[in-house]
Amino acid sequence: MVFCWAGALLNNPAVLAVIQILIAFCCVLFVITALHPNRNRPVEDPKTAIPETDDTTTQVYKRAMSKQKQAEMLAAIITVVEEQEAYLDPHLTLQDVADRCGYSRTYIAGLVKNELGGFFSYVNRLRLAHADRLKAEKPNIPVGELIEASGFGSYATYYKIRRQLQKADGE
Repeated sequence: MVFCWAGALLNNPAVLAVIQILIAFCCVLFVITALHPNRNRPVEDPKTAIPETDDTTTQVYKRAMSKQKQAEMLAAIITVVEEQEAYLDPHLTLQDVADRCGYSRTYIAGLVKNELGGFFSYVNRLRLAHADRLKAEKPNIPVGELIEASGFGSYATYYKIRRQLQKADGE
């Protein structure tokens, strides 16, 4: 504050420039010291994570979960996404599925990634299968109607996903 007053009273551009550089340096120094030093460290310390004790548990996002609980959650996910045809919603998110299943989004994400290959991959495979079934049932259906009925948001998304999944299946 004293520097600011001195600069204002002297009304010298060189002094004002030096004062502004000093203030900027102090601000940077403050930000560096204010940031938490362990901001890149995982939330859970590996020493405190629940260790696997037998074959009936696996790690889903560093938390132990029994195979029975995983199977129960996977059944709930499949019920919501496949049987209730939630995949036809073009705005479906992992949070929507978690809310409808009644489980944490984190657990759902880990389980879907481990068991089904990832949320968007899983949903898009279901959408493409639906589009193929619809095309077989109604061969004269317009492409735009087919894409919309299958849960894709646009032509570009449909063709992009089809190309990506065909490429992934071919490798």
